[in-house]
Parts: sequence; C-alpha cells; structure tokens
Amino acid sequence: MQDRTREDVIASDNRFWMRRELMHMVPRLVEYEADRRPKTLEYIHILQEAGFDRIEVKVHAEIRKVYRSKGELTDELMARKGKSILFELSGHELSKYIDRIISMASNSDIVECDQWTMWKAIQQDARVEPKC
Repeated sequence: MQDRTREDVIASDNRFWMRRELMHMVPRLVEYEADRRPKTLEYIHILQEAGFDRIEVKVHAEIRKVYRSKGELTDELMARKGKSILFELSGHELSKYIDRIISMASNSDIVECDQWTMWKAIQQDARVEPKC
C-alpha cells in the first residue's frame, strides 16, 4: 500500500524543497494536510486491526517531474498542475510561492521530488490455496 502521510508532507529533507517551501511559506497548509493525511502509525494500527502481524514501512523518494527550464516550472505552477494543494492558495499566495521557487531553482534541469510512505503487510496465519 502506498500513500502520502502527514510526515511525508512536512519532510524537511532538501530533496523535497518545493513542498517544504510551500509548507514554510503558507503554514496553514500544514494543518490542512494534517486533516487529510493519516499518520504512519494510524495506518499501522489499521493494518494490525485487520489481522496483519508483520508490517514493514518504507519511505520512498520519487521524482515527480524534471523541468527543463524555469519557464516550464512557472507555467506548471501557474496552472496549479501536479499538486492539488495549490488550489488552496489565493492568487497572491501562488504568485509569492512561484517567485520563491523560481529564485531557488537552478538554471538547468529542475528536479521535483515527492516523499511517499509504503507499507507491506503480511498475515502469518493466512493459508492460500493453490490455483491452477
């Protein structure tokens, strides 16, 4: 199972700089994300209640997109593509965010990474009947 957790959206790792800057610039979005994203431990509890007794958790960094120029990145952000949370911003907030991101971006390939959490859950006593 894969999902973005509360911990993922507030990760301070430099690889996730675009989302990190958004959360830093618009702190109310942290609470917004907390309301719609589960905590890692909540998922573990749900899986345990469902009868899974071996649960592995892995955090994964994914390249969401590579932008070839600042213009390409600006166009995508202006269209609010790739991040539904951008629709929570006012026009003024979006403009400030874009200005900040563009000022931080390199002049060559700009890599946007996102953090995800994955769970692998196994039920020890489960017996699977062979199939033809």
